[in-house]
Amino acid sequence: MTAFAPQLRAVQQAGEDFEWYPTTNEILTAMTRDLAHEVDDRHWRARTPSSFLDIGAGNGKVLRAVARLERIGALHAIEKSSTLLQSLPDDVFILGVDFWNTSLYDKELGFIFSNPPYSRFEEWSAKILREAPGGCAIYLVIPERWERSEVIGREIKARKTEPRILGRFDFESAEDRTARAKVHLLKIGLPDAERWVKDDPADPFVRFFNETFTFPEETGAKPFEERIEEAKLVNRVNFIEALCLLYDARMAELQRNYQAVVELAPDILKEFEISRPGLIESLRQKLKTAKKEYWQRLFDGMAEINRRLTASSRTRIVELMQSRTGIEFNRDNAYAIVLWVIRHANTYFDRQLIETFEAMADAANVENYVSNQRVFQWNRFRYEEARDERSTHFRLKVGHRIVLQHCGGLETGYSEHSRGLTRNAADFLCDLIVVARNLGFDVIDDGPQEHSWKDSEARVIRFRDGEKVESLYRVRAFYNRNLHLQFHPDFIHALNVQHGKLKGWLRDDEQAAEELAIPREVAAKHFRPAFRLAGLAALPALTCGMEGRGE
Repeated sequence: MTAFAPQLRAVQQAGEDFEWYPTTNEILTAMTRDLAHEVDDRHWRARTPSSFLDIGAGNGKVLRAVARLERIGALHAIEKSSTLLQSLPDDVFILGVDFWNTSLYDKELGFIFSNPPYSRFEEWSAKILREAPGGCAIYLVIPERWERSEVIGREIKARKTEPRILGRFDFESAEDRTARAKVHLLKIGLPDAERWVKDDPADPFVRFFNETFTFPEETGAKPFEERIEEAKLVNRVNFIEALCLLYDARMAELQRNYQAVVELAPDILKEFEISRPGLIESLRQKLKTAKKEYWQRLFDGMAEINRRLTASSRTRIVELMQSRTGIEFNRDNAYAIVLWVIRHANTYFDRQLIETFEAMADAANVENYVSNQRVFQWNRFRYEEARDERSTHFRLKVGHRIVLQHCGGLETGYSEHSRGLTRNAADFLCDLIVVARNLGFDVIDDGPQEHSWKDSEARVIRFRDGEKVESLYRVRAFYNRNLHLQFHPDFIHALNVQHGKLKGWLRDDEQAAEELAIPREVAAKHFRPAFRLAGLAALPALTCGMEGRGE
């Protein structure tokens, strides 16, 4: 029995078997062989990696094979089964859940692959051909009867291209799931978008515009729905649902406004220098901006996640999301993205603890584990593990003042508002609070503000320990750009234990107690897993805990 069998059983039990017949190894070999040549050729011409999208990605079999090729850029997927979404590789970004509600014309894609459900392969293939961006190469695994399809033939002709059959195959001896289907592996190269004029009808976005907006000499005006009031939406539904409704209202408003413009008399349009190409480009930019705005709002609303991410982690996730904002903003995709963030947030939680810990790993601030007699190697008084593997198994000193020379301190300026903490120092002190919360400390103070600091003045960040309120850390900032910190011993113990655990230096609480010279009960308390988001189970808490609470 292969690994595919239990996956198929799981999707069938979930009612999510949408004609899932994984691409055979034979077809996959033929496709990746051609793709490798195509990628190599594009690299020498453009010197930039090309992104790859699998529509109906299943368990990621094709994406894993493509990932092994050189010079492939970002990997994207569209997949309807929530069960299979969870099995996709971590480096795959979800562009959509429902293919029929996901557009392709506004995506930056180099390659598109699809092995569609054969009961709908004609309309499925036609949608890809109609919306795929210019310069894209399309690989389709479709029944050989496609050659007699008027729908597919019409779209091929409209895109001014010719398909090429890379091979003829069948699924009768497929290694995963057999079928009597006889198929062609088809490659369809689309003309480069850079050669198109702004109003060329072959441009997929121009086609979308022409099909959506009609000038008065073509047909009459179309009715549009009433705009939904934002206040009512936010009060009635949870944050994700409210955002989706607001976005839909925004799209309806855009459509209504653009329709109103194109219905103006031709002499008025001419007087105001309004042209069809100009409207097309204007709408293209507005849709792109709206998507970015709403995806950013979605991430900003994830309060439970944001409060547990350091500044650098938030920046990484936002940059990644913004680089993929061609994805449609709709309910299914919004929930899929939230799940994607949840899935990856736990990795960031671990990474940021290590980064924050090692930001304090100056020579004066650390000491060896009890059993580690090796001499530390230092470069300008900074620990550099990557350059010297002998510099391992260390801990932060407990009860000592920690002096940081590289995290920033105070900066001077001519005005009151230009004086205070440097941005790096403020971010680092807030990061300490984030890490402490993830380690289970009930921090009751907000992060330090950048302004209104005086040289060497002490500030305290507190946490609640049962009925007591204690100092998590006490900090002084100086104009020489130094920070002096005094930590609660229990916080340092927690950092040492979790850092050693994540680095693989500590196997269990017994070893932690011995190596760090701390009581066994202290080691056991802090050896427990740090805060984790638990996938689907975290969704209700997240969606109801965001701005605009649910019913």
